[in-house]
Amino acid sequence: MIWYIGTFLVVFLTLVAAYASAYAAKQQMLERKATRRNYQFQFIPFLLFLTLCGVGLVFLLPALVAIEYGIQSFFIFNTVVLLASLLNGFLRIKRAGALLIDTGKIPQGKTFLWAAGFQLGSALVYTWGFFSDGIPSPDRLAKGLPMLVLLLTLAAASLVGGLGRTQFREKGICSLGGLLEWQKIKSFYWESSNPNTLTLELKPRSSLIFQRFGSIPIPERHREAVNQILNQYVQAVDT
Repeated sequence: MIWYIGTFLVVFLTLVAAYASAYAAKQQMLERKATRRNYQFQFIPFLLFLTLCGVGLVFLLPALVAIEYGIQSFFIFNTVVLLASLLNGFLRIKRAGALLIDTGKIPQGKTFLWAAGFQLGSALVYTWGFFSDGIPSPDRLAKGLPMLVLLLTLAAASLVGGLGRTQFREKGICSLGGLLEWQKIKSFYWESSNPNTLTLELKPRSSLIFQRFGSIPIPERHREAVNQILNQYVQAVDT
C-alpha cells in the first residue's frame, strides 16, 4: 500500500508541477489578467482529473499487480494510446487545410522540452539498471521492456509538444496536436494592456465547467495578418 501511495504522490506532484510551470510560462508571455481568467476555468477540471488519477492508482494497480504481466499490459496500453494521439495530431494538421500563417512556438514549449529531457534521462537510468547485470533473460525482458518503451514514447510526445507551433489554417487554429475549428469560436479580442495577446471566447460545450477562454501570444509582426484572418472567419467583439 505504501508503494501505491508513493506512486500517487509522484504522479500528483508531477502534474501539479507541470500545471504550475505552464501557468508561469503563460504569465511571462501573456497578459496576466488573461492568464488568470483562462486558468480559473481549468482549475476544477484539473482537480477532477487528479482525483480520477488517484482513484485509478489505488484501485487499478493492485488488481494489475495480481495478474501476470498486468502492469506490463497497462504500460503497453498507455504506449499505444500515446502513439495513436501523436498520429491523430499529425492527421488533424493535414485535415485542417492549407496553412494561412505560422505565428511561432507555443508558450508551453520550454516546459515540454524540460519534461522530454527528464523522461529521456529516466529512460537512460532505467536502461542502465536494466542491463547492468548483462543481457536479461527473456522473461525479464518481457517484464521490463514495456516500461522502457513507455518512457521513450512519453519523451517523444513531450518533444513533439515542445517543438509544436501555433498555426492558423483554413479550418481552424492548430496547436499541441489539436484543432480549434472556426465554428467553435464565439468571438475574439486583443487584450488592452497587451495588444499582442489574442483572447478567444469559445462557445460553451455543455452545462459543466469547461474552459471558455483561451489566449495566444501573437508576435507583433504577425498581428495584422492574424487580425485579418480572424475577421474573415470569426465575428470580432469590442472590449
